[in-house]
Amino acid sequence: MPLNREIWASWNYFTGQRKSKPKSFSDCDHNSIAMESTVSLTYWMNLLQSIPEEKYGPILVTLNPAEPIDQRFISGQWEYEHALYTSKSVKAQSRLSEIQGLSGLSYVGAWTKYGFHEDGFTSALKLLVRDKYELFRVKSPIGLTIRDEKVRPPGLIVRLIIFCIQALFEIFFLILKVLGSSLGKTKKS
Repeated sequence: MPLNREIWASWNYFTGQRKSKPKSFSDCDHNSIAMESTVSLTYWMNLLQSIPEEKYGPILVTLNPAEPIDQRFISGQWEYEHALYTSKSVKAQSRLSEIQGLSGLSYVGAWTKYGFHEDGFTSALKLLVRDKYELFRVKSPIGLTIRDEKVRPPGLIVRLIIFCIQALFEIFFLILKVLGSSLGKTKKS
């Protein structure tokens, strides 16, 4: 957390570099130390979850700590990974309705869409307000209606247009680089 407590926020991040051993011998000499760029994120749970600091002290959750944390202050450690979306997983998402509710099983979670917390909430809400699931037939507490939206990759034409725009930008920046280097040579003459 920042040393100045007045600037603490719900989410605090730090960017920097730290020393690290190479991940494999092929990276470089096994005795060498490399510098790697890092981003560390600390959640101030007292503020986020209204946990009284007077009673429990500062409750902080840190992802990817920039420096080792003193073991006396660690209550638990977990390793997290973000879902990896592939063409197969996107196709599976579009077919989720085929198994939803079968054998009394329901599937919800952030993984059912783009992986954000809001997607987890939306997937649970979709399950609750559907007419076909009599077990859960409830009314949305906040008056939302849910549309069926499938996750679809952009079509071929859209991908082609995006590719062309990217190519034009690459060409434009290449021309600027060439012009910049030739102007530099002209000024030196």
